[in-house]
Amino acid sequence: MPSRDARRVVLRARGHASIRAEHAKTLEVTRETAITGRATCVVGVAAEFDPVSVALLRGPVRVTVAADAGGPAVSGTGVINPYHAVRDRVVIRRSGATDPDTLVIHSTLTARDLGGDLVPALADPTAEVVVTVEELPEAQLAPLVLLGTAGAADAPGRPGTLWRHADVTVYGSTALPSPDDLVATGRAPVVAVALDGPVELAPPTVTSWLVELGRRGARFDPVPPGSPVAPALLAAGLPAAPALWLGRLDARTARRTGTAGRTDNASRADVADLLRSAPPVPAVLLVPPSDARQVLGSFAALRPQHPIAVPDGTEDVGTAMRWVTAGEAVAAVEALPDRYAAVVVAADPGVQLVDAEAVVRLLTEAGVSRRVLGTALKPLGVDRRRLYGTGTAR
Repeated sequence: MPSRDARRVVLRARGHASIRAEHAKTLEVTRETAITGRATCVVGVAAEFDPVSVALLRGPVRVTVAADAGGPAVSGTGVINPYHAVRDRVVIRRSGATDPDTLVIHSTLTARDLGGDLVPALADPTAEVVVTVEELPEAQLAPLVLLGTAGAADAPGRPGTLWRHADVTVYGSTALPSPDDLVATGRAPVVAVALDGPVELAPPTVTSWLVELGRRGARFDPVPPGSPVAPALLAAGLPAAPALWLGRLDARTARRTGTAGRTDNASRADVADLLRSAPPVPAVLLVPPSDARQVLGSFAALRPQHPIAVPDGTEDVGTAMRWVTAGEAVAAVEALPDRYAAVVVAADPGVQLVDAEAVVRLLTEAGVSRRVLGTALKPLGVDRRRLYGTGTAR
């Protein structure tokens, strides 16, 4: 199984007489050929770069700005913005703002950091400005599993580019790579999984394989972008179905209690009530980190030890989850970047939607083996111990 080598991208631009490099929060190169003195973050104009190579960058990187071959150079580190869209501007930010023009966030290098030797060289219109962005080889990246159907290869932007240049492509349920091989190296591959339909309807062999990858720490992303439900569940090590999709919940909707006689926002009120008890199947919701206490606090107070999966906090393409207790979930979500965070509330193991024993008994009497039943009913919380406790052996 090939490992994913660290990538290195070079952006080439030209100097300009108006380059001042005084901005303390950003650094930018642009395809534009003219700037004014107000562009205090720009360090190169008339930029040329390969958009595919830029779109394939992931994780922690080193950024180096140089003027001419062998000339002065300054370096810093940062993280690739997973929401970057390749455009005419390439922005490097000290902050964690993830707007589409920003390639690198949390950068230790900004325009003001370039120094007295380098800035005069960048102000020379004949100078070649070289910005090198290279993934740190020691960074421990998780496998990225892209989930798509027909047409995924035609998806625009970063998702489609990642799909077309995946390190491994899997079709159907045949020749599934070993999870051990995919997670054996820190330079983990991008895996494109071509499905015949929704991942919720994937064959059991594919579902089990995806769930195991999630348990090993893989990241999941739909191509083209879509619902966060299946990626969150798989990244939490759970099947994509059955599950409850509770939508987006903020502090305002979580306060609604469904007063009798009111019909407005009734579904949101029902969701708020549901969160006061454990759901019968895994539930997925999106929570603003700033509202985590208002949305999850009452549930955490009632069931502090109940398992909840939250994003692992790594800024990378796709979704990765980790399990915490409900009592720990509020602080874990509050520490995430200021976006809606996917949260998975584990099913209450004491809730049974159907009479599983009766279903097992009828199916075994019809000739279905326990082994097959164990695979088929596992997503419903029916483990082998319960199967063999129904009183009908096969």
